[in-house]
Amino acid sequence: MKTKAITRIILPAIVIALCGFVLIRRQSKENLEKAEIHKFLTDVNKALTKADSSKLQTYLTNKNNRNEVGYLVGLLKGEYRETYTDVIPQLKLHVSVDTAHIDIQLTDSGTVVAIPVTLRSNYTKPATSKFILHLEETPKSSHKIKEIETSLLADDYIAYEDKAYIALEVANGKYQPITKKAFTNATTLKARYDSVIWFSHVKGKTYYYTVKGKWDIKTAFDTQNNLVKKYKMGLVGPDLKEAIPVSFDMIRSINGTFPGLVEVEKDQKHGFYDLNGKLVVPVQYDQIFPVTDKNNKAALRMGRDFYWLKNDYTISAKTDLTMSQVFAMLTPITTLTNQANPTGNITEFNSDFEDADIYIPPSHLIDLDLAYGFTTFKNPLRKEMPVRFSRYNPNSGRTSVIKQTASSPPTNKGNWIKSILYSITEHFVGGRFEFYKSNDLVLIDEKRNQAYGQSLRSDYSYSEAGANFPYYCNDHSARAINDSLVEVKASASTTISLYNKDYLTEISEMPMYHYFVLKNNKMAELQSNRLFSFTQYVKLDDSYLNGCYSYFDQIGQRGKSRRETHLSNDGLLYMKNEIYASYGYKFRDETWNKIFYSMPSPVMPLDIKRRDNIDNLLTATDKYNIQWIDKKLNNADPKMMLASK
Repeated sequence: MKTKAITRIILPAIVIALCGFVLIRRQSKENLEKAEIHKFLTDVNKALTKADSSKLQTYLTNKNNRNEVGYLVGLLKGEYRETYTDVIPQLKLHVSVDTAHIDIQLTDSGTVVAIPVTLRSNYTKPATSKFILHLEETPKSSHKIKEIETSLLADDYIAYEDKAYIALEVANGKYQPITKKAFTNATTLKARYDSVIWFSHVKGKTYYYTVKGKWDIKTAFDTQNNLVKKYKMGLVGPDLKEAIPVSFDMIRSINGTFPGLVEVEKDQKHGFYDLNGKLVVPVQYDQIFPVTDKNNKAALRMGRDFYWLKNDYTISAKTDLTMSQVFAMLTPITTLTNQANPTGNITEFNSDFEDADIYIPPSHLIDLDLAYGFTTFKNPLRKEMPVRFSRYNPNSGRTSVIKQTASSPPTNKGNWIKSILYSITEHFVGGRFEFYKSNDLVLIDEKRNQAYGQSLRSDYSYSEAGANFPYYCNDHSARAINDSLVEVKASASTTISLYNKDYLTEISEMPMYHYFVLKNNKMAELQSNRLFSFTQYVKLDDSYLNGCYSYFDQIGQRGKSRRETHLSNDGLLYMKNEIYASYGYKFRDETWNKIFYSMPSPVMPLDIKRRDNIDNLLTATDKYNIQWIDKKLNNADPKMMLASK
């Protein structure tokens, strides 16, 4: 019995002793390994201190990590790429490695070393970060660097530099007292709201755009994708009391439509508040059009019905008013320049980095596609500083001029569509071109008493989009094809190479046809991979050959431009073969394959599937139009038929 008792005592003691021995031995081995690692890291640190990229690369196991070495050295030298220090030398950061507090973790997959780093600047307190080295042991019992992790250090570097930059801006007097006070009040308001996104200075008083929920500027200004808005907006007055409740999808610029009023939007309905928080126009109207009328300020549309907003801001009973009449009285559209916000206010981002003055246009301009969701201007309240990046940087040197260039009234009782074409010219100082032009189309649906707006492509050439614009031609017309399909004709620039054996001919301007479906109070353009898009949607007649066409003939070393009032037979041949090409037909004549498939096209995809036979793909409209064109070509010149297909 005593032997068993002694055994019971001795065996656990032996186990404990063995475990202790193993633990001590492992600890000793770890200490030895860490000592070797420290020795290795001492050598590495010497190279880091000297920013010796060549020496550091000798410690790598993988040559692919050489870029990371250069990246790390740049960070440690305070020369991180594309930062403020590129343009503000005095902001240069000082980065030092803290070798006294290296953390070494021995794992089954290798050794992980965390190396502390201290960031310093003359404009803010020091901060700490780290970078990670993954080591592996070599056959000679030495170590090599298998992997370098610099992402955390890079993020911390940028955040610290941002902080230092802000401190430098403050030191250099960037902010006016009114902006400093607004920042302070915005911070106070965050106790009641999730965000304060902008503050607007109106005649010496400041108003605050407040948000509850998750603010997302992309969602806020989306007009195409019906993105779900996970926030609500409101407005707080100078007394920090709520003037407009936080229950709206958008609150537009103060004084944006009428002095002293603010347009609000909820579930695509519109109304107005005044700056005292009084609801002036209930938020129930689909569109609000400011007008130049001696008795009224605006026409309010609700469905197909109209009401007047009178000069005393009372609302009339339903009135007999058409959309055409509204557009005849529509307040002229403001030309925007980079010099000043058209409201006369200054609306600042509640941000140290977004220095612009933001303008949110009236909703009717957005509906008609005559303005961007928001526009930014230079902010006179903030001292101009060198900046690295701004998402909403002021449109420096930009001027947008909007002019009505053409109007097409209904030509007969059956045509219930009226169209207005606006030319938008944007001048950019320092741009690749002096100006960019685009068209904006407004369709007035007299049957439904509605207006639709959409940008209209005006450049189908090979050059940079928006750079070319029809200079000589100004064709424009619109007609209803049926109850929901509308055809719009408008001049555009093109680069169409015609098949002519005697000399090279190009069409540089021509009437382009667009087809729009009107459905559910919206207008959507039908897409086509044909420049002569009407061959896809309508049966041809002679009217589709008439219009303003500009040609350029290259004869030897000389070129000559000419203008015609109809499409040439060469153009008619192109039109026919474009129908075949739109299905990927392989032409027997390689010249046609080159024209349609080898050159960049603004509408025809280069990777279109090629087919030997496309007869089963042709629609009834295609077949009719091919026969119609054949008849035209045969009557004009039977030889032209030999060059087709």
